[in-house]
Amino acid sequence: MPISPSGMIAIVFLARHGVHSFGPYSDADFDPCMALFERWADDRARSNSNDVYRSMLQENRLVHARLLKFWKPLGLFARVLKVDGKIIGYTFGFGVDENTFCVYAEIADLKVQGSAAYMFKSFCADEQLRNFSRINTMDDFTMPNVARAKQSYHPSELISSYTVSL
Repeated sequence: MPISPSGMIAIVFLARHGVHSFGPYSDADFDPCMALFERWADDRARSNSNDVYRSMLQENRLVHARLLKFWKPLGLFARVLKVDGKIIGYTFGFGVDENTFCVYAEIADLKVQGSAAYMFKSFCADEQLRNFSRINTMDDFTMPNVARAKQSYHPSELISSYTVSL
């Protein structure tokens, strides 16, 4: 079977960063993860002038802070990716039901090529996720680059997502 584009990108990460670790998040990782989020969000805001997108970035600062602070009581699975001991990425998610795990968020240093792809593949292969037969990666937020990345994982199914409000 040929290697997918995301698989190739993960291989690039491994070739460039032999000394790395991907493991459980701890409360001591909160400040470095939030500093990474700030850099990531600032980089994203600079490259996108869409007001809705920028608003989502701003709102997610508080969302990520709360989720990373209260990950244990919320039952989240959280992991960090480190290169030379420095956090360059984090991801977290939760079990939706007995078969489905949802990768809720993934933040990676945009300057470290392949880190997001490597982190996603490593998270999906994590021992704690082995009993889940399906991984939900959520939507692409109408962002073409996110859509391409998610399609590169060859999803078995695409399900429409809706927001209903009064």
